[in-house]
Amino acid sequence: AVNPSAGAGGLAPAFTLPGLNGGTVSLSGYRGRPVVISFWASWCVPCRAEIPMIERTAARYPSVVVLMVNERDSPTAARSFVDQVGVRSTVLLDQNGSVGDAYLVTGLPTTVFVRVDGTIEDRYVGELTQAALVAHLQAIAP
Repeated sequence: AVNPSAGAGGLAPAFTLPGLNGGTVSLSGYRGRPVVISFWASWCVPCRAEIPMIERTAARYPSVVVLMVNERDSPTAARSFVDQVGVRSTVLLDQNGSVGDAYLVTGLPTTVFVRVDGTIEDRYVGELTQAALVAHLQAIAP
């Protein structure tokens, strides 16, 4: 079940999704840590540049959890992208788009920054710049 949320502020909608490598992951399991949720798809050209940049930059903030949520792709397409781009973060499959809908994702990539208390610091639509990413990481990382 997902709780609706709008823009910045408000609680990040709860979700549990299957992982690309098996098992399931729940956002609630990371309460108390800052979380970056990146919504992407295999056909999203800017995602190819953005995802490695997010991973490299977030690595400087050890408390930050990065969840890569694949929107409405087949697991095969998602796997192919992950292998080509070399994604190291946890990849989750939102095959019916319900989590993307709960987060009001209207275009890809969309990145949502979640504070340690589980509230949304901001939602960034479109390809992140390094400067924007660092500013949001500094805002959510203790």
